[in-house]
Amino acid sequence: MSEQNVFLVAENHKGSSAEFKEQVITLFNQMKLIDGYYTAFAEPLGWYASIKKRGISVLIKMKLISEDNESLEDPRGWYAPGENGSLIFSNPEELGGASFEYVIIHGTENYRLVPDASTAGYGAICSHCQSGIDSELYELLNRTYNEEYESNSEIDMSTLSVVCEKCNRSTPLRELATELETTLSNKFINMCNIYDYLDDAAVKDFSDRLGCRFRVLYERM
Repeated sequence: MSEQNVFLVAENHKGSSAEFKEQVITLFNQMKLIDGYYTAFAEPLGWYASIKKRGISVLIKMKLISEDNESLEDPRGWYAPGENGSLIFSNPEELGGASFEYVIIHGTENYRLVPDASTAGYGAICSHCQSGIDSELYELLNRTYNEEYESNSEIDMSTLSVVCEKCNRSTPLRELATELETTLSNKFINMCNIYDYLDDAAVKDFSDRLGCRFRVLYERM
């Protein structure tokens, strides 16, 4: 299996997005799946710019952003793997102790496109003329990430629309049809740079402990 990311999207969680985030952090700490914030070296970029450059960390400890900046709604949602990180994958003995590079636990009022990137393309289709609009979608995402970087605030992607260059009509992102399986969510777990598939029993365990179903989406890097 080549390097990729996996998203666990909560589908029927009854609490708030903030409660979801805290519940996942608590559970993952108890299970020793995470161990502190992910603090790899990074270029001096804002937190939202790092979304565009996968592998850069959210760097509150490096003082690239202010810890008391309320507009960021606690960006410290990237965590390093813990000692049991490999045990949630299908073949932990083959990973040699490796699991994932870092995990993002997202829980805000803002909905995000999941997966947030794909080297294979989304296969996005205009809802009006049926033309392929992948290039328009990527332009929208890049523009959105730039706006987030400049404003240091997160944009709710459920409010965005993609404009087709051929027919000049817009399709709301929440209604966009894609060949790649996608969704909009404000409650999800994103394990980055993995080399194995998640174990089904581990996903069920998460679901049972958190009281919600998880939709599992893989993103090829």
